[in-house]
Amino acid sequence: MKKIFLAFAFFILGVGVSYFTFNHSIVNKKVQFNDEVDSLFEQNLSAEELNGKIFQLLFAYFAIDLRDIENKITTNIQNSIEVPKPKVVEKVVEKVVEKIVYLPAKKEKLPETKQLQQTKKVIQFKNLKSFEKIDFSEYLKSARPILEQDKAFDSLNGTHKYTGHNTQGPNFQIEIENLFKIEDKAYRGTSKINYLVLGKSEDAIIVDGIPLNFLKNENYPTLVSARISKDRFILINTADEFYTNDIKGILFIRSGKVFKRDGYLRVKSKN
Repeated sequence: MKKIFLAFAFFILGVGVSYFTFNHSIVNKKVQFNDEVDSLFEQNLSAEELNGKIFQLLFAYFAIDLRDIENKITTNIQNSIEVPKPKVVEKVVEKVVEKIVYLPAKKEKLPETKQLQQTKKVIQFKNLKSFEKIDFSEYLKSARPILEQDKAFDSLNGTHKYTGHNTQGPNFQIEIENLFKIEDKAYRGTSKINYLVLGKSEDAIIVDGIPLNFLKNENYPTLVSARISKDRFILINTADEFYTNDIKGILFIRSGKVFKRDGYLRVKSKN
């Protein structure tokens, strides 16, 4: 009988030691786990990254596999922080990228009589003399980004190359590469406009998404303007019947508060 009690005592003692060792190990792991979590919060990680690393630590320290729950939590985090992206235009000039955020202009409510007058004011050009008289500063005041399908803008889809001559300085080239299509009743795609002088790029603008660098004035249905840089714009006449000396556009440059004509654009090629 004593042998039985002695064996049972050793068994109880072994269980106690094992429990103490296991409990001590759990306490140490818990302390280490808390230290690891504190260090993660000091790293300024995103919510998704922080969530993933905490679940990895749970598995590493306590062999708790919660990957299914992790995926659900990550999805909920992403859905909760997802906000509409601002409209961004990336302007590239000599390896410098400038981000421009466009805010939609507030439209004033006008009486019906004034609205009818505005819709009737449609100007088209059939010769160079009338085209070059346009006041580009006034044109831009009523110009807006092209957010809906437009016939004139569609004609500029693809690759278009123009040659021109500055009023002062050497010849230049304008290369437009537009790859846009209509998605959800709006244009989506990419655009690149390059301004080259003597074969070297002097200004360039790259757009990915909505063509915010292209502007239309509703009073000039055949004209499309495009921004190349802060002070350099082009104005293109897309009308088929407008072929005076093969001139299809004008290069404008900002000088103070006004825009001056800096050259004419002639079609070189288009695809």
